[in-house]
Amino acid sequence: MQSRKLEEKIEVLRRQMVQYAMSVGFSHPQVYRLSVYLDQLHNRWHRIQHINE
Repeated sequence: MQSRKLEEKIEVLRRQMVQYAMSVGFSHPQVYRLSVYLDQLHNRWHRIQHINE
């Protein structure tokens, strides 16, 4: 996945996670799963940035 597309996906997922957390609470299991997935995407983005340096 290209860096820019990954950045866009991260931002969309972040917004979804925050919106969902505001409705069900930040400790809800689905919010946690979204957070873990967001972390994985962020780690992938970081690796891509490191390779491109």
